[in-house]
Amino acid sequence: MPSPSDELCAGVSATTTRLAAMALLCALNACASNLIVADQVPTLPPGTGIAAVVLDTADPISQVLLVPAAGQGGKLSIPTAAAGRTLYLLVAPAGRYCMHQFHFDALVFAARSDTSCFDVQAGAISYSGDFAPRVVDGTVVIEQNDNYQAFMQLLQAGYPKLAAKIPVVPR
Repeated sequence: MPSPSDELCAGVSATTTRLAAMALLCALNACASNLIVADQVPTLPPGTGIAAVVLDTADPISQVLLVPAAGQGGKLSIPTAAAGRTLYLLVAPAGRYCMHQFHFDALVFAARSDTSCFDVQAGAISYSGDFAPRVVDGTVVIEQNDNYQAFMQLLQAGYPKLAAKIPVVPR
């Protein structure tokens, strides 16, 4: 029969293993998302551009997923987004992308159609519009607003080298 200390050690070991697995998944998710985290000009492979996604949230959201409208190409993900207006830059194949899902507390937004979309041009920074998740009558909805001047201010403030080297296209 195991002693209480053996059970405690087994619990710690299982917890440590779970934490290590979660950290690995988070690290892999960050790599797979193609997020640009520093103001350095990436080498864009042929046929790719930069998706400039602005999230304007009242509360933190997570598991933000944008998918290609035609179903071809890779998904773009933002693991977590703090409350406020934040710019995320993601290297992406050229094409049309749509807001597909995000988690807001215990609620999940899952798009039923391709209505909140934007185009990514090869060799350019392509503005998505501002995605503004909101809860209306207990339902999570997404608004997409065009606020190009404010987007350019965010881009210039956070990524001046990128903004100077790569052309920017509006939505």
